[in-house]
Amino acid sequence: PRRQARGRGASVNSTIWKYPVQLGDFSLAMPVGAKVLAVQPQGNAVCMWAEVNSDPDARTETRCFFIVGTGWEMAPHHRRYIATFQTQGGAFVWHLFEVNPEEKE
Repeated sequence: PRRQARGRGASVNSTIWKYPVQLGDFSLAMPVGAKVLAVQPQGNAVCMWAEVNSDPDARTETRCFFIVGTGWEMAPHHRRYIATFQTQGGAFVWHLFEVNPEEKE
């Protein structure tokens, strides 16, 4: 059974989706307005969770991200910090950023 949406103005249902991510630059097709909630290792993979519009007819957009390690240099494009996570028991520390949509070019 489906759970009823809760919260103020809950007219649009949302769901949390999991996206596998990779080190370096990558892009994902996500429903418009998706809100990234977290990124962390799960098993042998790194995953990102986002709250998305669960309408099957919802429009999607391509969003660009990149992951860098602590101490790595970053390209000088505009970016928005999302999260920091660790792998291999804390031996490696990584940082996830989203490239601002208006600055992708």
